[in-house]
Amino acid sequence: MKIDRLISIVVYLLNHGRTSAQKLAEEFEVSSRTIMRDLESLDQAGIPIQSYYGVEGGYQIMDGFIWEKQVATSHEYDWISTALEGMASAYASKSLKQTLEKVQNISHTRAAVVSMDLGAVSEDDKTNEQLMLLEDAIEKRCVVRFSYTNSHDEVKDIQVEPVRLQYKWYNWYLIGYYGKYQDY
Repeated sequence: MKIDRLISIVVYLLNHGRTSAQKLAEEFEVSSRTIMRDLESLDQAGIPIQSYYGVEGGYQIMDGFIWEKQVATSHEYDWISTALEGMASAYASKSLKQTLEKVQNISHTRAAVVSMDLGAVSEDDKTNEQLMLLEDAIEKRCVVRFSYTNSHDEVKDIQVEPVRLQYKWYNWYLIGYYGKYQDY
């Protein structure tokens, strides 16, 4: 969605400072021309975008611009940021990374009183790839088919409508609707 990308561009520029249109295009997986239109839209919406030419050129948001925090207190944003950082240490998701950047920008996070590092449970590339495929299937409401081994070591091929991924006790679980039993 364009509005999501516009918000993400603002957050990215606030967090990273001066950035080239090409770098923004790569980050948001769109063309440089689309980024130029997005920056123009942001400028028209009152976000003070500055442009610089030359080798060190790029775009940035004017110094002193403050994004209002209207949803939660600073302390509450610190807790949200801590939870997202913990999750990001174990789950490699681009949308999770972008969400964390948004929250960190709003919270101006101070030194954490509590931290969560789930990096020890960080998954291998194959598992991360499968998790991202399942996340995509949940968002697109696609049916997935896979082999399942139950507690009696019986292998079954099943088809479910995935609803949620859940990490519990060092294991990932897929919660889904199983049409054969009309249950989750």
